[in-house]
Amino acid sequence: MTFYLKTGNAIFNRELKTLFESRGLIASNKFPVDIVFLSGEPAYYRNHFDLKKSGFVNVIKDQDITHKEFLYRKFRNESFIPETADYPTELPDRFLKIIKPAHGFAGQGIRIVETKPEMIQWINEWDPKEDWIVQDYIKTPALKDGHKFHLRVHVLVVGSRVFLCRDMRYYVAKQPYVQGNWANADIHDTHWNPDFDYIFPRDLPDGWSKTTLNGIEHIVETVFQGIKLKADWNGKNAYYIFGLDIMFDKKKPILLEVNDRVGLTEKAVDNLLPGVLDILNGTIPESFKEVNR
Repeated sequence: MTFYLKTGNAIFNRELKTLFESRGLIASNKFPVDIVFLSGEPAYYRNHFDLKKSGFVNVIKDQDITHKEFLYRKFRNESFIPETADYPTELPDRFLKIIKPAHGFAGQGIRIVETKPEMIQWINEWDPKEDWIVQDYIKTPALKDGHKFHLRVHVLVVGSRVFLCRDMRYYVAKQPYVQGNWANADIHDTHWNPDFDYIFPRDLPDGWSKTTLNGIEHIVETVFQGIKLKADWNGKNAYYIFGLDIMFDKKKPILLEVNDRVGLTEKAVDNLLPGVLDILNGTIPESFKEVNR
């Protein structure tokens, strides 16, 4: 089998090439190839490749679920979606809400607000032409080492088959959580921290003695129900790695968003991509679970 890869990150590219070759695959710049793996800018801007009917291709038609507004509208009656309203909306004089731009990513434009003037001022300063989403703020988040967090949950879709990666990384706030200190973004905004190397569910949140993945599996099954990826750029078969951001209200999982730009790094060579190659080769490893059969 042959492969072509490009990640925009020299270290990640080198380690990923080594992984592919360790599985007996042969690098090739001549299309078609059996597996195409693009990550980073080449995959996102999509303007330099002709895949010429290659086998498995991770360049796909756009998926509605990665657009926040569509996601929240479609699943707004599900218990894993926070109470959501479109902006502008009728609200009491004082409230505790989180607002976010529908097209934002990497935490851009997100703000905790308590009054209408504060909300309007932030929206006007950021982008009044943007579509804004207003949601209830999670007041009782689960914590890890005292820090608020969300999990990055990787989901591999191959055509219409959906696979959940059992290892989920903690994305944490910089400072320990203090309820009520709403203006301090460092205790609320959660991001990947390479120095905070915990994996759920092997490493549990503060005070948890055991857990189950049923709630997360339910989210994945519901959101990806009926999905059928279509390869772009003349590829034959589509596959893609999505990143779900899930936070816990106490122990209840809450879906924040579904990302198509998952920001893979060399860390993924250790705990994610070997399983992806297994599945593309027809074997489901212990690190993944098929959730829609």
